[in-house]
Amino acid sequence: MGINHVCCKLYRVILILDRSRPDSFRYDPEYSTGIKVKVPVIQYLQCQAGHAIISLHRIKGLPKRFSVMHQLFKDACFRVTMKIRSARMNLEIEEPIDIGYADDIAELANDRSLVRSIGSHSFPYPYTREDAIFFIESQRSYGNEIFRIDFLIKFDGRPAGVIGLSEINRTDSNAHVGYWVGRKFRGRGIATEALHLVVKYSTEIKIHRLYTSVVEFNYASMVVLMRNGFRIEGREEDAIRIGRKYYDFIKFARLNR
Repeated sequence: MGINHVCCKLYRVILILDRSRPDSFRYDPEYSTGIKVKVPVIQYLQCQAGHAIISLHRIKGLPKRFSVMHQLFKDACFRVTMKIRSARMNLEIEEPIDIGYADDIAELANDRSLVRSIGSHSFPYPYTREDAIFFIESQRSYGNEIFRIDFLIKFDGRPAGVIGLSEINRTDSNAHVGYWVGRKFRGRGIATEALHLVVKYSTEIKIHRLYTSVVEFNYASMVVLMRNGFRIEGREEDAIRIGRKYYDFIKFARLNR
């Protein structure tokens, strides 16, 4: 049973209790043990953007040992953990990002050159553990409407960066894509492969158009985008001020057909 089955078909899932977070379950197709629960499609509150959000009180067939938790969280919802693995290198992207990775993210993101290459005043420097926790716990949905999805990039089993979709517009079927990779992991094709996985995932959740902007001197990011089928759409002149100088943004987009 693959991720696509869980996201789109949703007739049977394997739910595994995450003991560190009693209000959530974790799905992993590689687990050999689990609790099989039949859930008709009509009982799903939402089946989009890789999330299976299900009201606990609507699930029938939970074992008795979950009865206490069932009562405590019967009005809550839970999400599955999604892992998408590369077939070309030892890399995977994982969502949602666990709070246990806060220190790793803080260490990787606390890099002045990274802040400059991203071209965003909202990316803090110095980047602290508190900044990482704020990012991990930030709101990504309003009710059942998901507007942002962030993945942790893991290379050789270690956190290497972050990639995600934001400004998700289900009406027009488009989303902004953004990513960064820690300094010690650059130059290995990690960003290129992670973006490849996210592009593939975006097609599965019916996103038609992906777009982003790159500060004019970030040639490495432009190469990553072009290798994944993005094309230059235009230029925003003097769009950002870094230090005492203004720089242009180069606008990229890709259509999923």
